[in-house]
Amino acid sequence: MADKSLLTTTDNRYRMLDTIRAFCTTHLDPDHTHHLHHTHATYYLHLAQTADPHLRTTHQLHWLTQLDTDYPNLHTALRWTIDHNTTLALQLISALSMYWWLRGRSDSSTLSYQLALKLGSEPPEGLEEEYVLCVLNAAFGMADHEPLRAQLATLDRLAKARTGPPAQPFLTMFWALRSGPPDDGELLSGQPEKLLGADPWSQAMVPLSEGFMAVFQGDLIEAERRFTAALRQFRAIGERWGMSQVIGELAPIAGQRGDRERALALFDEGIELTTELGATEETADLLARRGGYRMRTGDLDGAEQDYQRSAELAGRAGAPTQLGTAHLGLGDLARLRGELTEARALYTRVADECPPGLFNTDLVRVYLWISLGRLAEVEGEPAEARRWLRQAADFAAGKDFLDLHAVVLLALAGVAVAGGDPARAARLLGAGDALSGAPSIADPDVTRVSDLARTHLGDAAFDAAYAEGLALNRAEALALADSVLGG
Repeated sequence: MADKSLLTTTDNRYRMLDTIRAFCTTHLDPDHTHHLHHTHATYYLHLAQTADPHLRTTHQLHWLTQLDTDYPNLHTALRWTIDHNTTLALQLISALSMYWWLRGRSDSSTLSYQLALKLGSEPPEGLEEEYVLCVLNAAFGMADHEPLRAQLATLDRLAKARTGPPAQPFLTMFWALRSGPPDDGELLSGQPEKLLGADPWSQAMVPLSEGFMAVFQGDLIEAERRFTAALRQFRAIGERWGMSQVIGELAPIAGQRGDRERALALFDEGIELTTELGATEETADLLARRGGYRMRTGDLDGAEQDYQRSAELAGRAGAPTQLGTAHLGLGDLARLRGELTEARALYTRVADECPPGLFNTDLVRVYLWISLGRLAEVEGEPAEARRWLRQAADFAAGKDFLDLHAVVLLALAGVAVAGGDPARAARLLGAGDALSGAPSIADPDVTRVSDLARTHLGDAAFDAAYAEGLALNRAEALALADSVLGG
């Protein structure tokens, strides 16, 4: 009987009081202790490896709960293996990576960081993929990537040498957050299955990845088609994280078409899915996305609520990128409300929270530069505004991102109208909408500049200049941007 022993029971599991466990530990033979720890770690590695494939199926909630229940043992096993068996430690990190991401386990970054520093810049032979996962788990939870510079350089070398799909399918997502899309604009040389794998979850990632590429190229019709295909595949296998990712991309597309009801319904569904998963960081991301949509459509109070909640969750999850995204949104709100000192203070925080080195943090920094450009414009500092927007334009050109170029064009319209050239501002607004693939419906920044230009020009002249910009091809639109940036 447990009630007459040194054990207790909780949720049908036997537990020993910490004081008794500590006493017993001091009386164990060291060799026997090592054997027990190794056996314990091996057992929980097997559990993690058994659970991991199920996390990409409709059974993921059951297995997430199972891993939650055993997490103290998993954590203990990983701490011991980092000190005594790095092979087992790397294998544990690989098996737990998707679980950590879904559950927002902030301690995963600390433990991975300890092992990454211990291993240095050279992965153990035969454990290259596990090494990559270790370094990326460390980097995504850190605000300073400098201590991992050598390890991240090794990751870039290993990425170029990839010839097949990873054994851990979730690594596909990590690679994308580190490196972004291919610089040549071609998705995996037209043969994504060679690098993404043939399992149903990896195959659902193919149209999701293709949808992102279409967004970057400003082709919203193609993006929606690919994302819809991805959602259909993720729904078929019942995988909630994948569904939430696709929904988070379909929502703003619906919003750009002017379908506010559908956009908000999609955001709500995505947040419900990530909340059900307990994916704190993903919930923070979707809240920030919804906040951005609300801000662009004039609901500043609703946007503030979403950004504040996003910042709270990101801070709890130890997710600096999401924290920076939320603070960027709050900074934009402050700027739109005329609270320029508060806006600059929040923008400064974003720069600290999102250092360069990972693709997702680099994107946050680019949007930060655009916001700083807009701030300088309203403060009457056109040279500073052009400097920030030039940095953003150069990044967009390096990655060939038309959607980013479009945002830069829209921001440059403010510089043009402030400089006394409302006709060029109207053309920039038209060119920006052409590159993005949809008009910037109700965006407060765009509305402010548009109203100023229209007041100076009159309706007929504004509409004519806007139409000129809308008719520009890509090269002509970028040349128009350069004419302002070079001023």
